Amino acid sequence: MANKYIDSKDVIRTQDGKIDLFQTILARKDPDAQIPVVSDPQPVTTAGRANPINSNNTPSTYATEPSSSSSGSSQSWRATHVAPGTTTTSASARNTPSPYATYKDLSASQAKSAPKKTLWSAVFVGYCNDPQTIPDNVRYWHDDDHVIIKDAYPKAKVHMLVMPRTPVDKVTELVGEAGIRTVEGLVRVAATLLTTLKAENPYLEFKMGFHIVPSMSHLHLHVISQDFCSPCLKKALHWNSFNTGFFIPPDEVIRVIREKGSFEKTAQELSKYGSLKKVAMMCNQCPQELRTIPMLTHHMNEHYVQKVKALQKQERLTAEQGPR
Repeated sequence: MANKYIDSKDVIRTQDGKIDLFQTILARKDPDAQIPVVSDPQPVTTAGRANPINSNNTPSTYATEPSSSSSGSSQSWRATHVAPGTTTTSASARNTPSPYATYKDLSASQAKSAPKKTLWSAVFVGYCNDPQTIPDNVRYWHDDDHVIIKDAYPKAKVHMLVMPRTPVDKVTELVGEAGIRTVEGLVRVAATLLTTLKAENPYLEFKMGFHIVPSMSHLHLHVISQDFCSPCLKKALHWNSFNTGFFIPPDEVIRVIREKGSFEKTAQELSKYGSLKKVAMMCNQCPQELRTIPMLTHHMNEHYVQKVKALQKQERLTAEQGPR
């Protein structure tokens, strides 16, 4: 049986001898986990980068998480943002450390008692609580209300995640006007991000959406290019999680909340969504069924090359014609 805890010899410590669980977890991350990264191997920092997000575009009335010292105010925040009866990563009902504390603050005994999968799946929680702990290779941008990171295992040439810094686990927890404002805030930040991404990648098209059953805790909006040319796309479920009804656009979330008051789903509904990850892989640009990952990889690369050639030809023709 595999060891469910981090082996002592694999623990990474800070200069003062404390356990650095962020780096320890990153060193032992599951290669199948769907997380934000980037395709280039060079560390990317915010230093020297033109700010890709205009703070004026983010909602001025966006609700923020109350101080952790006030349990009453925290419960009030959840009452207006999260569906009643929902269990989140908040550890108030369990005798475990709250994952909304940064992992570097956990004691050795707390770290040992927390299952590895739980720690890893909640890594975004720590990022949003303290953006300074985000590793350079996935760091992109943050402000007081939102965090943007690169997917550590990008399923396309460009794959970003936009997250609120308020404690919501997943899209099915969103409720009422507060839930709508949360989604609208994410969309505004993502739209500004897309302006930068499209300028940097003129041959790519993008979509944004949520996984209805996410693999990682803490609400995150995927912003992903539609080429799906990536060595990290290794399984049918990777493809289907972005190219079936499992991938929910934000406008659909807002529509459902306006109609029903929340985006809650029953266990039966979630099971049906989960089955979408097992359907046949169909190309997102033509009617071709793709039976294997190698076939999909070759097929999608052909689409990308053909599109780039067509756009470059159009650019040359436009340049030759000159201004009209």
